[in-house]
Amino acid sequence: MSPQIELEISGDVLTVRWSRRGRLMAALYRGIKLFPLIMGGLAIFFMPDYVFRFAEEEPVTGLFWGSLAALALLISFLASSLRYFRSDQWIFDGSELVVAAEVQTLWGKPARGEAELRELEALMLETQKWPRRSRLGMRLESGEEEILLQAHGLGDELDEVAETIFEFLRDQRYHIDLERVEDDADAADAEDED
Repeated sequence: MSPQIELEISGDVLTVRWSRRGRLMAALYRGIKLFPLIMGGLAIFFMPDYVFRFAEEEPVTGLFWGSLAALALLISFLASSLRYFRSDQWIFDGSELVVAAEVQTLWGKPARGEAELRELEALMLETQKWPRRSRLGMRLESGEEEILLQAHGLGDELDEVAETIFEFLRDQRYHIDLERVEDDADAADAEDED
């Protein structure tokens, strides 16, 4: 199975981005999550019309609910498509001494934000088993925290990414901490073994 996160090292630059499969999985999850919410919202909004008017005039039984489901499916598909075409990447540049985030959407120039590598204090890794969300973040000296990557599951893959970033920064002579927050169930199992 192909990875959901791509790592590219070229010289003094490490680039971390979602792969096509990672963007597809995020888009599918967004669509599955949004569909029942949108369907519920549409049902609540149009329920008075259906009860007081359309129920008696409906030519085919279930047409009203089918059209609401189709509309909810269309809206969730559009939201999923926008998520798929959004490309996030983090660039750790040892020659420029910065870490930069770039977000490319369907239109417009990529949005970019950056901080100096010396301001980076720690990587924070929280691994969870599916269906809970795992995340990899970073903390700056100012106390500000940024999330690099987060997704449901992906604990092992995020662990490898965190190790790669940690080793890359060590090679660039930046010492940072790697703070791990393990899954609650794993922590309980470890305590039981003691």
